Amino acid sequence: MILIILASFTLLSVCKHCSSFPYDYTKIVAKENEKIVQDLGDYFGKTKYKDVVTLRDENNKLSLLNPIQLINTMEMPPNFNKIISYSVLTSSEFEWLNKYQLLAINKDDDIILIWTEHFVAGTQGRLPNFDSNKIIGNINQVKCQSSVILDAKHLLIDCYQIDTGNLNNQFYLINQDQEEIIKIENTYPLLTDQKRYILSTNNYIYRITTYSTDNPSYIEIFTYDLLSNQIQRIKIIDQELILNYVTFREYSFEIVEVKVGPQDQILILDSIGNLFEMKYLIDKDSWEFSFLVMRLGNSISFDYSFKYKRMAVLQPFKIIYGIFLTEYNSIEDLSQSRIHITKNFLYLVSSTKIISFLLDVFQPVYQTTGDFSYLLTDYTQNDFLAFSNTNIKHYLSGSEYKIQYSNNQPELKGTAILNHNQCQVTIEYQTVARNSKELILISKGNIIETPFLSDTIYLQYTLPNSINKLVDGPTQSLSFQKVDNSNLEQSGNVSYIGMTGDLKTVYENENLSLKNLIFTQTISMINSNDNNYLIITQNQEKLLKIYRCYIYIAQACTQSYETLLTFKITSENTAIQYEDQALKFITLLDKKNLFYYQFFQGEYFNKTITLTDQDPIDEIDNIYTNYKYFIAYSKTKKIIGVYEFKNVIFLYSITLDQMKKFGISDWNPQRLFCNNYKEILFLINGQQQNEVFILTLNLNYFTLDYVMKINESKDIRIITFVERFAILQQYENGIISFDVFNMKEITNIYFEKTPTFYDYKIQDLNSIYWVSSKNLLHFKAQLENKQYLLTYMIEQTDHNSLYTVQVLNETNQYITVDQDRVFQFNQDVIQIYWIQRKPNLVYYVNFKDETFISNVKYQIIYKNGQELQVNQNFRLANTYIELKAYPDKINITTNLSTKVQNNNIQNMGRAWYFGEVSKFELESPDIKGQKIEIIDPIEQLIEYYQNNTISITDLDNNHVFVLKSDSFLIVSKKSNQVVAQKSITQGYDCKNILASFQSKILIMCTQDKQQFINGIQCVEAECKVGDNWLQIDDDIIFGQMDEDNIYIVLKQSILVYSNQILDILHAKNYGLITFEDFEYFQQGLAIKKIQTNLYHIYCTDLNQNFIILEYIIKDEKLVRINKINYNLYDLLNNEFYLLPSAELNLIKVINLQNQGAIFQIDYIIFATVGPHYGIRMEFNCKSDSCTLSSQKIIYILQGYGESKVDSLVLPKVIIKQKYVSIVYQFNNPGHKSYTQAIYEIPEKESTNSAVYFYAAIQDVSYAYYLNFQTELYTFANELYLISNLKQYGQLRLYKVNQSPKLLIDGNISEAKVTISLKNDYVIRNLYLDITASDDPGQSDNNGHTILWVILGIVGGLIVLGVGFWCCKKKKSKNEPLL
Repeated sequence: MILIILASFTLLSVCKHCSSFPYDYTKIVAKENEKIVQDLGDYFGKTKYKDVVTLRDENNKLSLLNPIQLINTMEMPPNFNKIISYSVLTSSEFEWLNKYQLLAINKDDDIILIWTEHFVAGTQGRLPNFDSNKIIGNINQVKCQSSVILDAKHLLIDCYQIDTGNLNNQFYLINQDQEEIIKIENTYPLLTDQKRYILSTNNYIYRITTYSTDNPSYIEIFTYDLLSNQIQRIKIIDQELILNYVTFREYSFEIVEVKVGPQDQILILDSIGNLFEMKYLIDKDSWEFSFLVMRLGNSISFDYSFKYKRMAVLQPFKIIYGIFLTEYNSIEDLSQSRIHITKNFLYLVSSTKIISFLLDVFQPVYQTTGDFSYLLTDYTQNDFLAFSNTNIKHYLSGSEYKIQYSNNQPELKGTAILNHNQCQVTIEYQTVARNSKELILISKGNIIETPFLSDTIYLQYTLPNSINKLVDGPTQSLSFQKVDNSNLEQSGNVSYIGMTGDLKTVYENENLSLKNLIFTQTISMINSNDNNYLIITQNQEKLLKIYRCYIYIAQACTQSYETLLTFKITSENTAIQYEDQALKFITLLDKKNLFYYQFFQGEYFNKTITLTDQDPIDEIDNIYTNYKYFIAYSKTKKIIGVYEFKNVIFLYSITLDQMKKFGISDWNPQRLFCNNYKEILFLINGQQQNEVFILTLNLNYFTLDYVMKINESKDIRIITFVERFAILQQYENGIISFDVFNMKEITNIYFEKTPTFYDYKIQDLNSIYWVSSKNLLHFKAQLENKQYLLTYMIEQTDHNSLYTVQVLNETNQYITVDQDRVFQFNQDVIQIYWIQRKPNLVYYVNFKDETFISNVKYQIIYKNGQELQVNQNFRLANTYIELKAYPDKINITTNLSTKVQNNNIQNMGRAWYFGEVSKFELESPDIKGQKIEIIDPIEQLIEYYQNNTISITDLDNNHVFVLKSDSFLIVSKKSNQVVAQKSITQGYDCKNILASFQSKILIMCTQDKQQFINGIQCVEAECKVGDNWLQIDDDIIFGQMDEDNIYIVLKQSILVYSNQILDILHAKNYGLITFEDFEYFQQGLAIKKIQTNLYHIYCTDLNQNFIILEYIIKDEKLVRINKINYNLYDLLNNEFYLLPSAELNLIKVINLQNQGAIFQIDYIIFATVGPHYGIRMEFNCKSDSCTLSSQKIIYILQGYGESKVDSLVLPKVIIKQKYVSIVYQFNNPGHKSYTQAIYEIPEKESTNSAVYFYAAIQDVSYAYYLNFQTELYTFANELYLISNLKQYGQLRLYKVNQSPKLLIDGNISEAKVTISLKNDYVIRNLYLDITASDDPGQSDNNGHTILWVILGIVGGLIVLGVGFWCCKKKKSKNEPLL
């Protein structure tokens, strides 16, 4: 009986391996007014660029959100003909402040500037609200090329007056508080065709003139004084200056584009792909200069994120991104495109389309059509604005499609069809009433597709099960009821099954003082992943005690510190932070005094801080902990002070002057709401407390992220969670509202749901508890005069959000929460309730040894006051790597002709052990004149068969072909001696045997780094090498041959030649087989001739389809005539299973039979990990094509634990007659090892039990082999193996026996020996007593001495893949007996 615990995750597909949902079906259950948004990845896993995704819904309630999602559209002021320039005012960290300007030409040919005079920062104002404008002049009198915002009140335009043919260059300075435009003369020479634009920082104005054939490039730097309205040019960056730093021969300074950073860093891209950074040091009147990249080639645009140090350069046919110069190549000309970088994306834009790239992997995500020529992007967010003459559109980018369900129609039901490429998922949806507790089945899936393994000890992961995800509804509990007689075979059985529930414990400790407490708090360390925590208590005597608790050890709280304070701690007057093992307190003693005290590494430190008039904040009303910051708030002074928590170091203040920069003029903060999870700070502004500000705190600055209006209320709480926040308000009538908002994207905050309290009554907002990092919110509630604690999981949909209801003990004095725990304190004990966010499935499974697959039926019963019964089939899969020994099945009696003086070898058979043994070992007493050994089934005959070889193959009945780098050998199977040797053409370095067929050998060699192939044909030991070589340009993976053709398998194609093995240069070239219509593994490919001029190619694709491609030769060209697809996942998972990590990428054909029109193929499909399957397919074939008529599984080869078959290293799998050799790779930290195993294919079909390998050799050097050399062959009805597994470059010869052997030699009367059965996962030890007797009663009729071998067995040891037992010293054998 074996105990298994599997964690709950998303279900895999039961039927077709198409979506993440069983039977490609799911259901969405929502409450009224709830918005549910799901990632497409939840449906299909990873999606790719240009995937075709569509959604059809009969009610138009379910919608598909594109990766580039249009959020809103605003009409542009009418009569615009052409946009000249536009920009947004940003902070020093490039956050948008939502003050916009746009310069354009209207239909009257007037140049007009529009801007937002009244603005408020935050993502709610991302769409411009242009409320001011000025006519600059008609294009016949004035020409303007660029405009910028200098500060909240000033804008600047770069123009020149056209006066009787003379050009008069001027800056137009606009103060929005003044009517007149201030014109500032600029005398720098100007040509009419100069293309230029202006940029600005807090210190300078930069005017960039780009290169043209008529004028040079230069950058002018201006200082400006907005009080005196003066602008003065102080420096010019031109060719002369640049040549002081750029030493290229004949260099021309041709500016393509310039970006300016917040610290006045100037980034310049020139036409030949140099990107360099300059900065003017005004105090030293000197320059800093450095290259970011050099000589990338012809470049047309670039972008750079100064905040995240990300760079991208656009060239005519590529984008170059990042410090490693990652390239994206395009077949389209990109000369009319531009690039823009945001927080997580890069956009390639033009007048016809936009393509988004995810920066982390720099892969295209999505493409959509439209005019995106005028784009405004934010380096700190993922949204952007697209301007046109008629409107402004606000878009938000994501990494994938999303499914959205949102409606306010009660009791709505409907069905939608979601298509992804060729995959279709049915989505039902339903809206239920707010107080509904209905249990609703949301999946048609059986747990059958996630098999209950006999043991998962060798797996590096736990298999998914989602029993608790089959049904939607609040406060679910579930149980299991087995259906009688559901498993008649009884070959595999579940003896127990259940879900782990929430843990309830009562904790008491004589060292834990809980009486007369006035303050209690539990706290975990910031950014810690362990489950340890602290308990902080203060009693009526003001004694502060701190206990450290270790959650996994019962009764494990120990007192770490105690100190007597002179004041009482409350949650209002004390801020607490636990970080980096240091516990820090700050208590507000009065408005002028703070008391700071810290406990760290057994030491206690404290100090009193007294505020003075010189302090940025000189009196405090309230204090808070906000993640890593200490917050001091003066309501009377309307000041918020942000401090570093350690030692209360002041960082900055938030005041009216600071808020004015964000467009806030009505600054009256009333309440602050902090958290211990992230740097977000919520505050209520205004006397009516109806405005919420969301701020993000940084070490040196803060940002205003969002402003929202709320209803006036009696009381309010705002609570931060991982990607959400909740606003709870109590009104004068006692009603409490509970609203949850999604802020995964701060630029797209939206109302998500209003979770239900059902019949429970919440008295006020003082009895709520939460853990931000765990998305847990707890309410103290009443129902029928009983006290309860309601626990909500905020990230769940409304119908599932009420997770559990606990009964509260009336004697409890305090409630605290931390991580997934709820603590109830009374005078004597602590009651701890541990919430299991992902309940585990626990079950016990029994198997008979030979059983592989078994099924059992269960009924899952869901309850929450209502009841729902769900019938499920559970699949039991015996995947455990087990070794067993049976004492009653080994009792060897050996008749010896003398008194045990001569060698004797006894076959031990295979009946006395079960499982995959990779090594047999025997330990016996070291007695002179006595030898007892065990011989592995793969018995080494010759240690040095051949050295310095490249590859080997079975040549014919009597010979083996061995390839070396410059020659080849013919070795006799009878004598194992070299009988012929021949050199390869001089100058060729041989690398591999690509294929062999009927004494024809195809080899691959290199010359001057070029690949060539040639043929060798042998008759017995006489071989001839082809006269000429054929060059192959692409990398060769392997080859195949039949009597007609030679097939050269390349990375993405196959070359086909006629089989002229000795004149391959002049062989007919039948053309190229390509695989552009599916993604395939070339290692899994097999090619077979079906009949005259009809060929099959068998392979698998990434979707686990078995693909048959049919070809004929017509007009001396290979022509595909048919493609047959069959989903192997359907076939295998219908009765068996595949591990989630397994890939089907190796096919070996066993047998071909043709009976008239019926063609039968038997093949083995090898998974990279887990079992391998023997499959039979039948085709109905006509003269020129076949149709698939049937398919079935005929046997299973049990895989070797988590060891992998990696077909990238060839050869890994060899099939000879009824034997299969597989090389498995076992990964262990620090090294890899290999096991070469031998299976025997069963003669009859067998699907209920698996075939285990019976013989193996192991790599003792743990080396990483680039080239395995191995071959199976038969001779004189015996099976032999040649392999270099034990030592790279050295071939050894083995004989493959059906079982281990016992070798006995010497003067033996009695011996005690130990036999060990081992593999990489398990070891079993057996004791044998060996007795030789001369007693006549113990001899046979001929008087021979009888040797008794009697077995004893001891308990086995299970090893979790960390032990290795294949390094024993090799014992010698008596060679003449072998």
